[in-house]
Amino acid sequence: MKVIESLRDVAIPGRPLITVGAFDGIHRGHQALMHRLVDLAQKAEQPSVAITFEPHPRIVLSPTPPPRFLLTTKEEKICRLQSTEIDYLVVVPFTDAFAQQSPEEYIENFLIRFFHPSKILVGYDHRFGAGRRGDIALLNTYAEKGAFDVEEFPPYRMDNTVVNSTTIRRALLRGDVHTANALLGYPYTMEGTVVKGMRLGRQLGFPTANIDISYPYKLIPADGIYAVRASVDECSYTGMLYIGVRPTLDNNDQRVVEIHLFDFEGDLYQKTIRIEFHHFIRPDEKFDSLNQLKRAIARDRDQVMHYFQQHPVSRKNTSVAIAILNYNGLQHLKTFLPPVCAHLGHYRIVVIDNGSTDTSLDYLRKHHPEVEIVALDKNYGFAEGYNRGLQHIDAEYYFLLNSDVYIDCDILTPLLQRLHRFPNVAAVQPKVRSYRQKTHFEYAGACGGWIDLLGYPFCRGRLLDTVEEDKGQYDDPIEIFWATGAAMLIRAELFHKIGGFDPWFFAHQEEIDLCWRLKRAGYTICVEPSSTIYHLGGGTLNYTHPTKTLFNFRNSLASLIKNTPLAALLWKAPLRLALDYIALLFFATKGEFSHARAVLTAHAQIVYHLRKLWKKRQQSRKNIHALRIGPDRSRIGRYHQLLIVNYFIRKRKHFAQLGIRTTPCPSQSPTST
Repeated sequence: MKVIESLRDVAIPGRPLITVGAFDGIHRGHQALMHRLVDLAQKAEQPSVAITFEPHPRIVLSPTPPPRFLLTTKEEKICRLQSTEIDYLVVVPFTDAFAQQSPEEYIENFLIRFFHPSKILVGYDHRFGAGRRGDIALLNTYAEKGAFDVEEFPPYRMDNTVVNSTTIRRALLRGDVHTANALLGYPYTMEGTVVKGMRLGRQLGFPTANIDISYPYKLIPADGIYAVRASVDECSYTGMLYIGVRPTLDNNDQRVVEIHLFDFEGDLYQKTIRIEFHHFIRPDEKFDSLNQLKRAIARDRDQVMHYFQQHPVSRKNTSVAIAILNYNGLQHLKTFLPPVCAHLGHYRIVVIDNGSTDTSLDYLRKHHPEVEIVALDKNYGFAEGYNRGLQHIDAEYYFLLNSDVYIDCDILTPLLQRLHRFPNVAAVQPKVRSYRQKTHFEYAGACGGWIDLLGYPFCRGRLLDTVEEDKGQYDDPIEIFWATGAAMLIRAELFHKIGGFDPWFFAHQEEIDLCWRLKRAGYTICVEPSSTIYHLGGGTLNYTHPTKTLFNFRNSLASLIKNTPLAALLWKAPLRLALDYIALLFFATKGEFSHARAVLTAHAQIVYHLRKLWKKRQQSRKNIHALRIGPDRSRIGRYHQLLIVNYFIRKRKHFAQLGIRTTPCPSQSPTST
């Protein structure tokens, strides 16, 4: 999903299908509407666009600032919509001038001028224009003139209740979080900063943190005690939340939000805390003494703990296993695992440990008991380490994730949706940005992997050592040649039946060989740029290390030998060797003799193991034949020229300068596979 926050930046191709609304809460009704929009757009083979407003129109149109009433902030709304499959979200600045447009001006100068829609999907109660005089009847008059088609989305009901934002707000304002959560389709959340308080909770034996809900329009539920789950520094805790005016303490009716977290150690002051509401325990009440208050809080704690024992928050999706390979990566685990647990904790998370000799396993057992561990007896490298570890994991999908990857939201949902909808897609990767320079792509994967005529790999967003800034230039999901091993979602059955990674590769480019085999069997490999990860890169072996040069030259040549038809291999192999020796001379002239030796060593190892590689080639053919679902797709994602010539002689440093025609990812389910 691409987010556009200015009408000046709207440049949507074709004639999109659009929907418009405030969409406060992104509740089940909104979700159903988005799914309908996506289905219609995919059938029409046009983009899907959701248009919303910031700030909420009520804030601008009300003569006095309204009280706290919003279910979602702009950031929360964007995050929730990421889990849908819409192509574009346009956040339109809502101003007095915009609000004064007549309904006809709204249609002609806004909807038609900026979006040229082929169809408009609107909710049953949609109103627009000055005085909210515009409605579906007016839209239909334009439809009759052929401007666009119109469809009215009916009320969405649950147990005879119409799902809308007003009903959810009323439920929260009476403390009925169960109804609110059921209508939302997820726990109601709010976020704030921990500020200094009276410190009375510590005296009562229940240290609490005072939370400033800084967004002035965010709805705060009814006064009382709640069972909540909270995220701090990407780690999740259960706890009890108090909302009220502290009547026992004569707090001058100043409303506060306080939380007591179970099993938390440390200082919360000035930290950001995100709270999920799960259960209402009791309303706020006044006690005659502090001792009575202390006993009541103890009862509240017991009820909250009992609730979470009876209603475990984490209902893991066992069809997906997030597999993280670790070898002596304690610092990476401390830095990057907590965000994974916070944002993807509803999936199984498994660390495959490659015989670490540091304290990685002790750290996992102490600080992340929710994470499963597959402990191998020694370091088998990336390729065989994954092969051995994944044999112990029963799942429908594997999400192979490097230990040095940072995520800041649920990036799996869009990837899973693509595999769910299209059975011919074997694997998909997200967009990969640099953790050190977050505005730029990252070397290992960028926005999808390609190879050139002789099997040299490069990426959409990274040619050789030139890494591009991400300006949204590659935000379309396309078919690629290989998906990065840093973050690859793959069908588990296909991973095993195609033979997994080649153990001889040990590390680097094993994912290219794997994807090449899958494409030869007729499967598609895709990139889904609506999901973004941030990769540190070089976490286990620096990109400039001679050993990496050895693996890159050796493994790339091995992939070429294993996967290229014999007639083409007879001329490609000699030419490839010649270019490798030019690279060797290039290293030598720069004084990088260790890298030059690495190229010689790579060739020597290929010659020594040529018989083994030929046997692997024959076994791959058998596996591919057994799995074949269609014609060989290995021409897609391949650049049928020499990258090195275009890069060094023609000075083409960016992917777009290569003039490559890309193939979109599947946009509708195949009739057969």
